[in-house]
Amino acid sequence: MGLGCLVNVLVDEIFLFISVEQFTGVVTSVYNFHTNFIIGAITGLLTIFAKIASAIIMWNLIIKGPSWALSLVGIDGKQSEMISQGMENTLNKRANIV
Repeated sequence: MGLGCLVNVLVDEIFLFISVEQFTGVVTSVYNFHTNFIIGAITGLLTIFAKIASAIIMWNLIIKGPSWALSLVGIDGKQSEMISQGMENTLNKRANIV
């Protein structure tokens, strides 16, 4: 969950800051309604996109994060089938001896 919170802050705050800063440098007058409206709409959509993207990424990290981290280490459950099959073969060999 800590990684989810970190990614939430990264996407929500840093992406939002970088993307909105591109449009704050545009100098317009009060009477230029069309340009002000478009810049406001773009920054509003970027804000909405950042909030939704950070929520989706955080949700995926919370749900799929543990299995993803274990697969990076190499403990993703595929080896457990090999180990149990090897144990089964060993037990079958010993059962046939008796």
